[in-house]
Amino acid sequence: MKEVNIVFRNPEEVQEFITIASKYPYNMDMKRGAYMIDAKSILGILSLGVGQRMKLQILEDNCEELVYCIRKFCTT
Repeated sequence: MKEVNIVFRNPEEVQEFITIASKYPYNMDMKRGAYMIDAKSILGILSLGVGQRMKLQILEDNCEELVYCIRKFCTT
């Protein structure tokens, strides 16, 4: 499992993330506080809040290509 911190600045970035994430067969969850949703759900991510720091959990060990493709949304 791989975890990365994510922040979306606007709904268009969420859509771009979903488009990229949907190309990969991995199970992914997005978490903010006590809430966890499917990371491929645009409504789920929007409900967590644009501009809020979230944690993406990729339930796969070999996911470097995906992490590289979403690097613009990653934060420390």
